[in-house]
Amino acid sequence: RDLRVPERLVRLMRAPCLAVLVGVVACLCAVEVCEMAPLTNRRWVLARDVKGKTTEGDFRRADTRVDDAQLKDGEVMLKQLLISFDPAQRTWLTDSSYVTKIKVGEVMRAISLSRVVASKHPDWQAGDLVRCLGGWQDYLIISPDEVKKADAIADPKERLTRQSERLAKVVLPPGVPMELGISLFGVTGLTAYVGLVKVGRVKEGQTVLVSAAAGATGSVVGQLAKAYGAKTVVGIAGGPEKCKFLVETLGFDAAIDYKSQETKRKGLRRCIMERCPEGVDLFFDNVGGETLEAGISCLREFGTVVLCGAIGEYQKPSKEIAGIRNYFELVKKSARVEGFLVPRFASSFGEAVDELGRLSKSGQIHQAHDIQAGFESLPKTFIRLFEGRNTGKLLCKL
Repeated sequence: RDLRVPERLVRLMRAPCLAVLVGVVACLCAVEVCEMAPLTNRRWVLARDVKGKTTEGDFRRADTRVDDAQLKDGEVMLKQLLISFDPAQRTWLTDSSYVTKIKVGEVMRAISLSRVVASKHPDWQAGDLVRCLGGWQDYLIISPDEVKKADAIADPKERLTRQSERLAKVVLPPGVPMELGISLFGVTGLTAYVGLVKVGRVKEGQTVLVSAAAGATGSVVGQLAKAYGAKTVVGIAGGPEKCKFLVETLGFDAAIDYKSQETKRKGLRRCIMERCPEGVDLFFDNVGGETLEAGISCLREFGTVVLCGAIGEYQKPSKEIAGIRNYFELVKKSARVEGFLVPRFASSFGEAVDELGRLSKSGQIHQAHDIQAGFESLPKTFIRLFEGRNTGKLLCKL
């Protein structure tokens, strides 16, 4: 009566048999609608081969329909929640990438945080939070067991691509924001840990230089270095606000604004040496190009360069990408240079997540996020990454 149900219907529903019948019919109708109604799966696909800088016109919508009735035994259906934007995604649009190139008409590839909405696999239940290579779409259907067979693929690019598609359950402690499952406790944190600890072999008392330091990975690398006892941690970033963020919020010892008039006047190398007068022991590079050259020129004897990425080079035509002109500095200083791909360190992932969790709980590491919203904004958000307009991990919430 509080809901103003018509009196005649109230009298009818007082009849026990009729009330039960109405309830059963209503439940059956609801189940039928839930199981059979197909859903629109919004998708952004590659519209054309990308040359030079990425534009919104490089992508187009190609929506489909998806239905949980399509599920076969062993498959799960995922609904995307958060899409990750990482510099390496730009390389996936080229033939020279370390994974198979995204072809015209294929869904733009991206790591995502998703939730299982339907399952015909005993190990995956509706409601499970999952990290996967879901791409720019609302839903996907995948077989976790089929993806596990990737190790047997002969072609190295295809093998690494398929290995990257593996599902990972994300279990976060109560009160931990969902986005940390795809940032600090996802590929971002894993990249920082593997690169600095496993590849860089950071040691107490070292001077550590980090490029793209206000980005997702660089910001974690600098904090990790401090947590592991680095004497001095210097970050290179673009703009005074980012530099202020590095020092005042994340605890970097100093920051260099590569866009500033001071840096343009003095040169990046001199600015680095002013903050690292004894030289750099470990340089964690995310940029490449002239930034990489400047860091190499400031290395101490037996220094280390960790090659994580080259966001400053990805959008350039191949003929404009220069090699390291001062490579002989590496010889003179007996330096070590090593690049790495995160999936190849899968055996260290458990250790990395445990360590990142410990440091996060103790307050020694914080992950900043730049969260955009809306499916329509996915191409714009991708471009935002390469324009350097994000601070911290760039995500889009669907």
